[in-house]
Amino acid sequence: MLDKEIKTAIMPILIDIMKDRAQEVAEGLNEQIIPVVGIVGVNGLAMALLVDKEVTRLQREQVVDALRQTDARAYCLLVESYATDSTAEGVLDGTTSIADLPPDDRHDLALIVSCIKGSKATVLSSRISFEKGERKLGEWIEAEVAHGKLVVESW
Repeated sequence: MLDKEIKTAIMPILIDIMKDRAQEVAEGLNEQIIPVVGIVGVNGLAMALLVDKEVTRLQREQVVDALRQTDARAYCLLVESYATDSTAEGVLDGTTSIADLPPDDRHDLALIVSCIKGSKATVLSSRISFEKGERKLGEWIEAEVAHGKLVVESW
């Protein structure tokens, strides 16, 4: 399988699968999204949950290990995270985790990170709002710069 085939044929389908999964879990089940990765390997496509419901934070090493163990050519990761508009000290310099901010100072996001090995990653995000006790996904927006602890571009 060539990188061009992965980029033009497989990754768009995999990203759509992740969007559907995010909507199904966040809106349909009204639950937090459990991290899942779709891996494109030499033998095709595999899906794997990276954590169970008891784990609250996915670690970068878990993603890298999964990619190395499967000899991945590409991946697409779905995870729920937090974002903030706060400019408070600690948030800007990275000494305070956004997850540790009060709920009113942060918002939930569904994130999809996708990458072909050795290429630049793409990050899509959808803000999760709460309407009458129900979770609702917003529009998917591509980040201008793909960065963050779960953005893996080489493994």
